[in-house]
Amino acid sequence: MANVIRLRKIGLGAIVALGIVAAPGTALATTDVPYAVTGIEYAATPTVGWFAGVAVAADDFGTWKATVVHDPLPTIVGTSSGITGGTVTLDGQIRDMAGAINGGTLTLLTTSSCGRQTFRVLAHLTLTSGGTGDADAAMLLTHYRLLFLGHCITYAATVQGSVTFHLS
Repeated sequence: MANVIRLRKIGLGAIVALGIVAAPGTALATTDVPYAVTGIEYAATPTVGWFAGVAVAADDFGTWKATVVHDPLPTIVGTSSGITGGTVTLDGQIRDMAGAINGGTLTLLTTSSCGRQTFRVLAHLTLTSGGTGDADAAMLLTHYRLLFLGHCITYAATVQGSVTFHLS
């Protein structure tokens, strides 16, 4: 009987030890790395925007740039347009990564006759260099507009939000 109890204790100890060793491997299968990002839209057409800015993570900082291809922007608050492509690059002190945008939405949140407009931007990308995995971006895009010679023009645009890389 004592031998059976001893074998059960050894077996239980082995199972617990195996669980302790195996659990970190499972937990490390995917690592999320969030960056806070801010920047400007420095050029645009009706269906493409070019952006650049800075990105900060808990262990990294650097610059980023993106080209976002999208359907025509929505004009009614609460409606969305699709993001159909583009690229993103991050040039960090710790990590350099690049990816292809493969979907998302631009939703008009606020607008005025010819003043500020805000959009929620949600995008997904797949890494093409610097690691394996994908990323999700959530941004607030603000267009600053004014009436000039009878036309409403956007004279500046800013973005701020986050990008979370899911590295595997």
